[in-house]
Formats: sequence, C-alpha cells, structure tokens
Amino acid sequence: MFENTPNMPPELMQGWIDNPKALKKILSGLVPTETHLTSLTSLSVASNIANPYDFFKTSEGLSTSLGFDLNLLSQATRGRVLLKTIIGYADLVQVASDAEVGSELPEDYVFEDVDTYLAHLATLIRGQLDGKSGVLLNNANANIFYVRVNGEVFVVSIRWSIRENMWQCRMSHLNTGVWGVGNRVFSATAA
Repeated sequence: MFENTPNMPPELMQGWIDNPKALKKILSGLVPTETHLTSLTSLSVASNIANPYDFFKTSEGLSTSLGFDLNLLSQATRGRVLLKTIIGYADLVQVASDAEVGSELPEDYVFEDVDTYLAHLATLIRGQLDGKSGVLLNNANANIFYVRVNGEVFVVSIRWSIRENMWQCRMSHLNTGVWGVGNRVFSATAA
C-alpha cells in the first residue's frame, strides 16, 4: 500500500509503521463493520427488594442452577436493596460470541456489584412472574447479563421455560459458546 502512495509524507508513513493500531483503525473505517446487536434501549429500573437472596431462594415459578447459587447468590448480602438506575438492552441480530457482544456494548456493560445486579434481576422477574410480557424475553430465548464476581466476569442467562412454566436462572464462565439471533443482552449502563 505504501509503495502505491508516493505522495505520502515520510513522517506520516513512519508514524503508521510505528503505530500499527492507528493504521488498523483508519483502515477499518474503510470497510463497513457488521453489527451483531440492535441499538441499545434505555430502561429505568427502580428496585425495592427486601432481600434479593430470599427472592431467588423462595419465589415460586423460578429455578436457579447450582452455578448460580454457588457463584452468585452466595456473594449476596441479605438486606434490602433500594435503588433507581438506568440500564440498557439490545437484541442479537447475528450469531455472536461473548467477545463480539461485549465489543458492541458500552464500556461499562458488566454489572460490577452483585447485590445491585440481583436487585435489578429480581425486579425484572417479579414484574413478569408467570411469564407475562415485559422487558425480559419470555419466548424461550435467553436474556443475557455479564456480572463480575470476585474479579471474574460470568455470563448469567435467564430464560422462560414454557414447558416448565418458570424462569430459569443459569450462570456460566465467559466465552463458552455463541449466542443465537433473537436473544437479548443487558448492559449495566445505557450509554
């Protein structure tokens, strides 16, 4: 490429040689990028949960996996969580890995506080008990959240099981597979 651009000043050419990331950024702008997600939608969540831990352990119409219990619920404090915040969500329009999803979400998309995350999730599920329509998908597709627990990011997927008539909460390690079209991804921030 450089041989075919004789009018390029030598200092510019050397700058790109010394900084290949800058060159990559410029070149990537020449090719349209494929997006895996729809635009992010903002969602206001007002949580007033007496005890998120108890909600997940005692609510009917809700099941949690062993990984969810051991890795997430075990880190929860057992007190009232009062908060109001804005989170975001987007739908997958192409198959994507966790890395591809993360690259299209805002920088602070990972839920960093277990108690806050569990309060958000409990509030969303409580609003859709019995599989009612709402922000969480209730068509057997996954609602995907990224949560940091003890320094490690995990993937939490929430699905409505039509056959079992309940919400299923599962937790897995990051980058263990790909997500299909129609799943919904949540972000801790909306911008």
